[in-house]
Amino acid sequence: MDRATIPFGIVAVLVGLGSGCLMVGYPEGLNPAWPIWIALVVPIVFTLGGLLIIASGLGYPKLSGTMASVVALCLLVIVNWAAFFTNHIRCREAISFLGAAILERYPSEVECRDSLRIIVACVDTVVLIALVALAWRKLASPGGKPTD
Repeated sequence: MDRATIPFGIVAVLVGLGSGCLMVGYPEGLNPAWPIWIALVVPIVFTLGGLLIIASGLGYPKLSGTMASVVALCLLVIVNWAAFFTNHIRCREAISFLGAAILERYPSEVECRDSLRIIVACVDTVVLIALVALAWRKLASPGGKPTD
């Protein structure tokens, strides 16, 4: 138990709840191409991250693991929405050495969108394979408990 982290968790929960209330109350500054429910996933991540920190500080490892999984799922939702449901994607390709750009290029929106979709699809595939392997391991073990 590390109770020193609990105030940070409380701050994260308050930031998440406060920004969520402000987003619902004043939606004028949000991207109109994104629905409000996907925009609200960001404050949900802050709130769940704060709850994760609080649970970890109070010594609840199972709840912390569950919260970490939910936070990762919410982050994947945001990235997948941006990759597959957003039309305007701008990017910059650069080759750098020690932070200094050696070669820089600004590809078209179509190239950026396709590149982002390929990267996100690969990340989704890795996550899906890991989840299937975890489920397979749990179902194949006696009693439904994972083996070491």
